[in-house]
Amino acid sequence: VGPSAHHSTFPIYSGNSVQVNLSHHRHWQGPTIVNMSTSATGSTPSITTNDTPATPPTPASPAPRKHYHCYCLRSLDPSHQYKTYIGFTTDPHRRIRQHNGILKNGGARRTKRAGRPWTFVLVLHGFPDKITALQFEWAWQHPDRSRVFRAVVGDTEAGKMHRRRGVKAKLDIMRVLIQYCEPFCTFDLDVHFLKEEHEGMFWELMEDNNKASSLLVARQDSLPVQMTAEVRQIEQMPFWVEMMEARERKKERRQRKRENRKRAAKKKGSSSSSRSSPLPVLPPDTRPRRPPPSQAPKAELLYWVLQVLSPNLMK
Repeated sequence: VGPSAHHSTFPIYSGNSVQVNLSHHRHWQGPTIVNMSTSATGSTPSITTNDTPATPPTPASPAPRKHYHCYCLRSLDPSHQYKTYIGFTTDPHRRIRQHNGILKNGGARRTKRAGRPWTFVLVLHGFPDKITALQFEWAWQHPDRSRVFRAVVGDTEAGKMHRRRGVKAKLDIMRVLIQYCEPFCTFDLDVHFLKEEHEGMFWELMEDNNKASSLLVARQDSLPVQMTAEVRQIEQMPFWVEMMEARERKKERRQRKRENRKRAAKKKGSSSSSRSSPLPVLPPDTRPRRPPPSQAPKAELLYWVLQVLSPNLMK
């Protein structure tokens, strides 16, 4: 205890021990009582406090984090076999229902005009933030105007790839973006195909040597090591699993609140009924009855007198 202690911090001597009360010190954040004792041999003093260790706070349930996806749709309409759409979403399950008109709010104009119903070709998951996912979406939609894409394949080839139509053309653009274009090739991305035929089409493009001849960078035979490509349904994707877990936790919290309210109401009702006794109720024959209107006004006056005095008469 330094010499600059508060005026109320006076030591209390008792043999070989000293007790100091620090509860009133305005700058002290530690224990309130400090006991310092030494042995007769003059060894190192031992210090004990009266404070118990604080219990660690209970960790709160983690909030569900947002997942950022880019996706590719294809039309199931026979008259629009080569029609595709590329977009961004945080909830693919909700987004496909908006595109198909099941949900009235939302959905792009291009998918409303023609092409319904739509289905997923793939969902690309793993972008670190929304801005990066939107940048990838724009580069996927406009490879002829993307600088990172044109730096890899050249301006002429980028224009040709943009003019191609169909699922295979969109898969080829996506392959170049995640395989060669920075910063997208450095992310931990997961390519989720909804059907095996589209996954096979993607791996055929990866093995195609003719596509590599037009690249301006060194050719790679496979995806970056941190990326994966597999067939997976919507209900198996990370966003869906976490969303279902969050819904279950919310449902459990609501159930606990409902049970607590019922328990509190039941406890309150039992305590109020035990404290207060029910009010006495007069028997039906002893209650005064209103006279018919044909009688004299005195009967009316007598009725109101009996109405006021009837409780006292019963007592």
